[in-house]
Amino acid sequence: LPLLVSGQGGKSFQSRKDSLNPNPSNNEIDVQGIWIDKLLASELLFMRELGTNVFDRVTQNYLDHVSVGPLIENVIAGILLGRGEVDLNFLNSSGEPAQYRDPQDRLVQSLPVQVEFGPEHFIQVPVIESLNKILNLPNHQTPFPRQLLENIKKLQPSLVYSAQSQKFLQAFEVYRDLPVRSDPSEFIAIRVGTQSFYAREENKLAKTAIQSLEASRIISQASQDEIKAIIERKKEGKPTPETSPDRLKKVTEQPVEVLEAYLNGVLKEPTFYEELLSFLIESSK
Repeated sequence: LPLLVSGQGGKSFQSRKDSLNPNPSNNEIDVQGIWIDKLLASELLFMRELGTNVFDRVTQNYLDHVSVGPLIENVIAGILLGRGEVDLNFLNSSGEPAQYRDPQDRLVQSLPVQVEFGPEHFIQVPVIESLNKILNLPNHQTPFPRQLLENIKKLQPSLVYSAQSQKFLQAFEVYRDLPVRSDPSEFIAIRVGTQSFYAREENKLAKTAIQSLEASRIISQASQDEIKAIIERKKEGKPTPETSPDRLKKVTEQPVEVLEAYLNGVLKEPTFYEELLSFLIESSK
């Protein structure tokens, strides 16, 4: 299928080498991937000890700030859940700002682009070996969300107890077993293969992932046309046909906004949430 490139925007996650580059060395790249910048930024964001006597007299960081910490938490959670969105400017083939028509038929220079991490956002094993040690990377390719959460896990806890920072850490934790002498009614749970995951109210990301996974497993049993027909019936107030199979009756039980979120890609496929749950920080409490 021939495609016409109307513009380009954003930055490359991976380092790229032009296929026409005559230099055979892997070190010679034409585009520097931004994943290194993102990991270094997260380390500095959560770092508590900078290695200087002046700054290390206290171990607070941005997360301890009552107005900044929740904002950072929401941004990271939105990105990990694939619900982030940015307005991105594009350039045309001449390198000048490109213009597009938005859904309201207005001429605009930026378009909303969803921020989410997919199969293309794997951190490859760096060619420079020392980079692995600096960024604490494994000796194999690893998903970027997993490494981001590793940074949170490694750098977040404070030597001085902080209720604000502890609350932040709990938002990204998940239980793989019920704590001893805990009340099961305080948790929501789901099973992925042979592994069970549990979340309390304060485990915000895990709770959202579990609830989304439950809904996605049900809705994914229907085709897009079937989902659209169900949405139309629900909006018109029509009952579910008695002859509908059980799988569609279960889909009909989902709220309209959830069904629409699935069609729009806001609610992801089940594998997305199964993988996210496996990345989350395991609670030790």
